[in-house]
Amino acid sequence: MGRRLYQRVDPGVNAALRPQRAGLPAGMSSTLRYSAAMLRTRSQCRRTGQTGRTGRTVWKALAITAIVVGSSVAVANADSSLVLPYPEAFGVIPATTYDSEHHRVGGAMLAIAKMNSGMIRIVGTTGIDHGAYTVVTSELETVESPHGLRLLSQESRSVDPDGVSLGLLRIDHRKRKGTCTTPGSDGEPRSKSVELPENDRVVNVPLMLLFQPLARGEVETTTFQLFLCRGGPRLLDVEARMSAPDPSKSHLREVVYGPDFGLFSDLVGGLLPSFSFWFDERAPHRWMAHNLPLYSKGPEVFVVREGVPASWLAAYDH
Repeated sequence: MGRRLYQRVDPGVNAALRPQRAGLPAGMSSTLRYSAAMLRTRSQCRRTGQTGRTGRTVWKALAITAIVVGSSVAVANADSSLVLPYPEAFGVIPATTYDSEHHRVGGAMLAIAKMNSGMIRIVGTTGIDHGAYTVVTSELETVESPHGLRLLSQESRSVDPDGVSLGLLRIDHRKRKGTCTTPGSDGEPRSKSVELPENDRVVNVPLMLLFQPLARGEVETTTFQLFLCRGGPRLLDVEARMSAPDPSKSHLREVVYGPDFGLFSDLVGGLLPSFSFWFDERAPHRWMAHNLPLYSKGPEVFVVREGVPASWLAAYDH
């Protein structure tokens, strides 16, 4: 049962469950088996309609699995030109997934871990109970001048409402390659890749770190690129800026980002989709919430840190 589930949801995890082949440290196999059991439990919960504590435990298990599976990657020189702020703290941040009307629809999790190798691994999970979900990961190395983090790799894996894999998006900054892998009509994976520019500025996953200087008022705008798979692998120029201050919105600071068309951005800005990250007004380094499509062509969802009232976000509807 477990093997079939992993092959259906994520073929790469099935190989990672073999510690010797995956190069995992000794003693990690029991953790992976526990996470595998939690994934099986999630599948059973979808069939039986169970929710509550079990669902929250599954999201935590997904985060633990993603951290452990990636712990054996060696540190190497990266080609990303961006130096991201070093995390203020490490650990697991429980969160909740809400729909566009701010109704709770599922669990979520953000985890930041320092590995034995010295690398930093960031994992995010979000999804709809008994339905679709996405798991994102990124690996970063520490740099000293200036002190911060540089991206090594990023991944995103999504599963549709029926539990079928929608494929894998992977960015390898060391190899300067972005790859989209999707299931073929015969069930075999199909991959397409593009070469990343030298000293790339591609950030898909750790946006909560990228946007911290904006939230702290240190810069007015930030430009970067997203790697997208929909319609074929490609890069999209993006600009982020702080939303105009509003005294009635005293709890959060909002960073808004969307496609950057240079001189034409002001002309077409109102016609283009934009998304937001929210930070704590009192401690701008603290991520509080963000919104995004759950997966390509999927519903827009809000991922909200545990303890943050969803009503706070209603004032920010665009």
